[in-house]
Amino acid sequence: PLPRTPEMQAVLESRVAPPSPPPDEAPRRYSEVLRHRELLVDRRDPSDPEPADLALHPVHLPASRSAILSAIATAETGGLVHLWYRSILGPDGYANEHVTLGDVRYGRLPVRVTHPLTGGEVTIGRVRITDCECVAHLDERGEDASRFELGYAMALGRNERKAIAGSVLDVSASRADGTRDGDALQQILMLTTDGLASNGFLEHLKLPHYV
Repeated sequence: PLPRTPEMQAVLESRVAPPSPPPDEAPRRYSEVLRHRELLVDRRDPSDPEPADLALHPVHLPASRSAILSAIATAETGGLVHLWYRSILGPDGYANEHVTLGDVRYGRLPVRVTHPLTGGEVTIGRVRITDCECVAHLDERGEDASRFELGYAMALGRNERKAIAGSVLDVSASRADGTRDGDALQQILMLTTDGLASNGFLEHLKLPHYV
């Protein structure tokens, strides 16, 4: 091989990727900064302590936030993006929901289960996920102009479109308060965006009505 000159060595060293930072040095989330400054509204609901499992329990409207987040995670990307687009448009065709993206992240998360013999926690693998946090401005809703509301969504794999659309729908659908538009948004999100779950409702049209 040809001898390396100092100039060649400097170029080679500059192309070497820096080592990944340890987990405790990961960048802080934007929501942590806002929460530390007391600029976020508290969306915790004591009546919704555990994540809703839509695979085991039927959908009930109005839906809890954990059920909404579960529906967003299992929704088809195209249907979710379409619903997001319609939800941000006002009757005049202009956007009535303005958000700022705080974080869009992609990485791997460990899957942990309880060992059946030892009872200890065991990591059995890692999954690729994309998640997003968006910040909504409450002053545009005529509410507390000094604070913001946070929306969140997570998608398996690398799917920024789904995570971004879902985080905005988290804000919109979770705020359904009995109005016609709010109820319609929740109904469409919870009942039609999961292709497998909504398939039966569509397929029944092929049956005779007396069936």
